Amino acid sequence: MTATSQPVLGGTVGMLSRELQLCGVTPTETVIVYSDDGGRPELFSGFSTAAQLLGATVLELRAPRKLSGPDQTGPDNWWTTTSEAIERQLSLADLVVDVSGGGLYHAGQDEILASGTRILRAREPLRRLEALFPMPEVADHAKRSGELLAGSRSMRFTSPSGTDLRVGTADRPVTVQYGYTDTPGRWDHFGTALAALAPAEGEGNGEYVLAPGDVVFFTATVGRYVTEPLHVRFRAGAIESISGGIEARMLQELIERSGGGDARRLSHIGWGCDPRADFNAVDLYGREGGGGADVRSVYGSVVIAFGANNDLGGTSVSSVHVDLATRVASVEVDDRPVLVDGEFELPELRITSGR
Repeated sequence: MTATSQPVLGGTVGMLSRELQLCGVTPTETVIVYSDDGGRPELFSGFSTAAQLLGATVLELRAPRKLSGPDQTGPDNWWTTTSEAIERQLSLADLVVDVSGGGLYHAGQDEILASGTRILRAREPLRRLEALFPMPEVADHAKRSGELLAGSRSMRFTSPSGTDLRVGTADRPVTVQYGYTDTPGRWDHFGTALAALAPAEGEGNGEYVLAPGDVVFFTATVGRYVTEPLHVRFRAGAIESISGGIEARMLQELIERSGGGDARRLSHIGWGCDPRADFNAVDLYGREGGGGADVRSVYGSVVIAFGANNDLGGTSVSSVHVDLATRVASVEVDDRPVLVDGEFELPELRITSGR
């Protein structure tokens, strides 16, 4: 039985089967579903069953999490067990579905991708994966956004709250996410739709201001709405000062614990691409470990980050990676307005359905 002859399935397994079909899974492929003791068991079993129903050869791999060693980056709560044996096994798969709590970011992910293996990251609650299931219009928007960023030379961010940040962007790596991976050596995150660029080290001058209600992600999954304006001033691509309320103190302590250095560097800049995503998701789904995909994907929202970006084609290596998500901001690319107060100005970047 081939993938195309499978009956249409409903429920969780049906949705995950459709996701794997978007990822190009066929009966000739090997799929490894990978997790650790912080992963979602419903995704682990669901993806395994879905891949089997598509006729693929399926392996299930669980690895315990452990404290990071002195030569390993990434905070303890991100770290997942890695070894040459695990990395080698994952590299043999056509597709790795990473549903672990820690993720493979700091556990051989680059080497696995370099082998040609595709990696699909999945960690959001099932109901959000269903709500944000990949759709062609959103994928096209993300790809067009990526093309615009890839050809850019400069970007300027402004906002009613006082943001004014200028960044040189010529010839820099761009990351595009639209929720599935069907290209050898490509990583994507199920439920996310965004485009982001990793600026050159030393690029970025000005101030980025979060208004009350904007979001700080202290880790990939732990977000917090700021309660008063948060000012982050950049000079030569690195944080010069942070001021504001309790969130400012939390960020300063996080950077100090990491030893500073690359933790202060501007990591990536870009915007969300999905009109179905909900900026209130951290409040609504945060207790379930969700909300991150929604907030980072909100259509017309701006996300910048500081800290590590070596997994995005940059050179900054740090245990810190903090995303700053702004609901209402404006972006100019090469002095051309692209976003104005959260609305896309370019006709080719407008989506009318799903809003």
